[in-house]
Amino acid sequence: MNRTPSRRLAWRPLAAAPLLLGLALATTGRAGPAARSDLAAAQASPAAQPLERVEEIHQLDPADLARAPAVRFTGIVTCTLPDREAVIVQDATRGIYVDVHACPQTPRIGEVLAVEGRALPGEFSPYVRGLRVRAVGTAPLPEPVRAASEQLIDGSLHCQYVEIEGYVIAAEGEFVTLLLRSGRVRIRLEDAPRDEVRRTLGAVVRIRGCLFSSWDNATRRIIVGAVTLNTTSITVEQPPAADPFAARHKRASELLQFDPRENLFQRLCVSGVVLHADRRMLYLADDNEGVRVALAADGTFAPGDRVEVSGFAEYSGPTPLLQEAVARRTGTVALPPPLRLPTDHLLRDRYDTKRVSIAARLTGVAADGDDRLLELEAGHTRFHGRVPMTHDLTLPRLGSTLLVTGVYAARGANRMTGTPVEAFDLLLNSMDDVRILANPPWWTLRRLLVSLGVLAAGLLATLAWVRSLRRQVALQTDRLQREIGERERVEHQRAVEHERTRLANDLHDDLGAGLTEVSLLTALANAPAIAGTDRERYLGRVTATARTLVDRLDEIVWAVNPRYDSVASLPAYFSSYAQRFLEPAGIQCRLDIPADLPDTSLSSSVRHNLFLALKETLNNVVRHARATEVVFRIRVEPAGVRLVVIDNGVGADLGAVGAAGEGLASLRSRLRGIGGSAEITSDPGHGTSVILELPLS
Repeated sequence: MNRTPSRRLAWRPLAAAPLLLGLALATTGRAGPAARSDLAAAQASPAAQPLERVEEIHQLDPADLARAPAVRFTGIVTCTLPDREAVIVQDATRGIYVDVHACPQTPRIGEVLAVEGRALPGEFSPYVRGLRVRAVGTAPLPEPVRAASEQLIDGSLHCQYVEIEGYVIAAEGEFVTLLLRSGRVRIRLEDAPRDEVRRTLGAVVRIRGCLFSSWDNATRRIIVGAVTLNTTSITVEQPPAADPFAARHKRASELLQFDPRENLFQRLCVSGVVLHADRRMLYLADDNEGVRVALAADGTFAPGDRVEVSGFAEYSGPTPLLQEAVARRTGTVALPPPLRLPTDHLLRDRYDTKRVSIAARLTGVAADGDDRLLELEAGHTRFHGRVPMTHDLTLPRLGSTLLVTGVYAARGANRMTGTPVEAFDLLLNSMDDVRILANPPWWTLRRLLVSLGVLAAGLLATLAWVRSLRRQVALQTDRLQREIGERERVEHQRAVEHERTRLANDLHDDLGAGLTEVSLLTALANAPAIAGTDRERYLGRVTATARTLVDRLDEIVWAVNPRYDSVASLPAYFSSYAQRFLEPAGIQCRLDIPADLPDTSLSSSVRHNLFLALKETLNNVVRHARATEVVFRIRVEPAGVRLVVIDNGVGADLGAVGAAGEGLASLRSRLRGIGGSAEITSDPGHGTSVILELPLS
């Protein structure tokens, strides 16, 4: 059926309420006061280089359009809108709405117009306000754009002369619904007779016309799947089939095989056994292959029916789908045995539209329309079992382990995009497809709630008791902390007093006695009756005593200075003292001290006693050893600090000395007082070794 476009088309407003077909040309063609003022301002401004292609106008952003740029182009009239004194003009790039108020008469379809004017922003798309419009000839309508479904969605073909090919699945009034190669679209045929539209039902058609996108006035968004065509011509490529079951028959296994005769808009017939039936969807099995069937109208089929279906094949899903199908029953057979699926690999597209059995645990029950949803869990996979809702539906208890048998319906899989199966539903025909493998444990929800209530009461009582105990413990802790603080203060004061007493004793015993001796010697040296040699001897003793007092004062200062309360301070002072002490006796001192020692803390009293022990050891070497060389060694080991003094003197028989050696006993006692130990070894004729150890802990 061919229809010649009319020359003068009557404009009829769109039915807006149910479809929200806010056609862009209904508003973009009207230049309101703001647009007219912008136009006047633009006309008063200096002329700019005019745009000469319609495509350039559509590429302008709203800010540029607000300046009403000049345009000058030539194109063919593809649609006339007499009531609005407007036409659609299409050049070699695309079409645009042109306001032709300045034209003495409305141009006709097929005329070639030379348009000069201004581009303005519309409420949906740009349009041109024609200031000078001249007819320069006539020409055939341009080659139409073959419209794809995604172009019908995004509005990119607005005001374009297009051609849409598809199968008419609905024709009512001036509206037709086409099944396209991908998806479907509802088209309003603005100027096509309704009887001709009605006769296209079931036919494959090619429709040409000027396309206007449908959009919502409030949101200015495209209404997906709805467009309007004006200046329409309809060509029937394939008339409605007299007998849809006269189409070519195929086995389900042949649907995905190469067939040069196959066309999207040619019906195919497939036979199979109904595994599961909904009002508009059948799941068929043909031998070991599955097919989904989307019926064009509600059906009354049951599982086990053998049917023959005729529809349009679509292959993007996990299994082939016959769309807009019609079906008829040819017999009844037994359902094929189910395939038992493992619980660890359930998301597989090869299971789609197969009858399978799965062992799963029932975790919940919900309603979804006319179905009851069984929320099931098998391994790490959760899925739904869909059961038709009936009045006598008896469900297992939550937590039961079930063996459910039904049709695997994959969700999310798409062969075209390579998307894998994301989830699936198991379509059950009745509760006869559910078998209880194991009842839930004794712990039911009610018993659990009762137990939790008892435990909660006990817990509250326990918390109250714990709170009381905490209050008592807090009071007791506060009292103990005050007592401990007081004891620490007393102990600290006692330690300070002890240190002050020790310091006073040292000053009194050493410095006091020395100063007294200096005073006496000075008095003797100044006596008139003293001879010159005695006076020099007394003055020499004064000098020696003063030097001794200075060394003693240095020892006291070093012992009490907190800067030296660490192991790292020992080598410098101990080695310096040892060399100064041994040098006057003619004894060479060899040092064996590592470069780096840890900065471990030592109290002043511990340092002082350790120094006195070293001092006493060196004093014994000078007085008794008759040595010529002493090795002084310091080591820090995990056990603590170790001081070693080895001389090459005459040695001693420690067994003979025994407890009578008060110096050795004093040395051991001093080390024990600070938590350390003293080890003395000696071999007559081969020297003596003294090891002083102090644990750092």
